Amino acid sequence: MSLDSRQKAKKIDQLETKLDNLKREYHEKQDEIFNVYRQGNRYLNQQHDVCYNVLIALDIHEEIKIKTGYLFEEFGDGLMRHRKKAETQLYDEFQVKQKDLNKQLDEIESKTNDKRKEN
Repeated sequence: MSLDSRQKAKKIDQLETKLDNLKREYHEKQDEIFNVYRQGNRYLNQQHDVCYNVLIALDIHEEIKIKTGYLFEEFGDGLMRHRKKAETQLYDEFQVKQKDLNKQLDEIESKTNDKRKEN
């Protein structure tokens, strides 16, 4: 194995390692986004229960209870929108980085194949 071949093999190994690390980081960030969403949703549900129980204890008119429920629903929808936005942004960034690494791998492999054809 020539020095050039060893360098290419080393570069391929490095790029494959970077690709594996990128995938691992992507999945970790996906988990982080979900955990933040779940934590926010849990907190929102707790606050909803507290507010609703206060409204019941104070014997507040039913219309206000309903409007309060809509308000908490809107907050929940906002959490979901932020989660989706974060997931989409993360996915887009991952795709760009993955495409770049795959392109580099393809270039190295195509150069190797071209040299084999020449010999």
